[in-house]
Amino acid sequence: MATLQQQACKPLPLRYIGDLSATDAELLAVYARNASRILEFGSGASTQILAKNGSIEGTLISVETEPKWIERTKQNLARLSIEKEVRFIAYRDWQEAVTAEAPFDLIFDDGADKYRERFALDAWKLLKAGGRLLFHDTRRKKDFGNVLSFLQKHYLEVSSVGLNEAGSNITVLTRKIAEPWVDWNKVEGRAKWEYGHAEPPTPLPWNVPPKG
Repeated sequence: MATLQQQACKPLPLRYIGDLSATDAELLAVYARNASRILEFGSGASTQILAKNGSIEGTLISVETEPKWIERTKQNLARLSIEKEVRFIAYRDWQEAVTAEAPFDLIFDDGADKYRERFALDAWKLLKAGGRLLFHDTRRKKDFGNVLSFLQKHYLEVSSVGLNEAGSNITVLTRKIAEPWVDWNKVEGRAKWEYGHAEPPTPLPWNVPPKG
């Protein structure tokens, strides 16, 4: 049996209303706690988690295609006594509306299926270096395909990929400043023989004893 001290230290379970697994909710909460500017696509349970666990002074913008989901999410935020201000924006207007709020620390992509890949591609430029883009439902083939398609276009700007991180259904991409391919032999000033494109000299320079 757990001691009273262990019980006191155990975090309270996350409370939310919506279609989100407990594991996904916990991972989302962890990232929200370390972000002050958050953008999400798809209002619902995730909005509650982000609002509850993100910075109270920070920015949280939720982009949604369906007005009914915005209203339902507002009602659930009230039911759960979550006071964090959430700015809701219709999908058709989202880029114009949020660009001035960039850069974001965290972006969560979980809206209408047919728009998810497009949202990720358009939102990427609004994410700061070191920020995270989270794709939801990536145990589903189509959503995993969105990740692969995205990486084909932006692989030089991704420093890490956490595939279904921590047993979740969320794949996490961390952004970096682009590092394009360079010919390292030229950059490092190596002679052709040093990278195997010519016969090496005899003796090799590093086998020649120093003079004096």
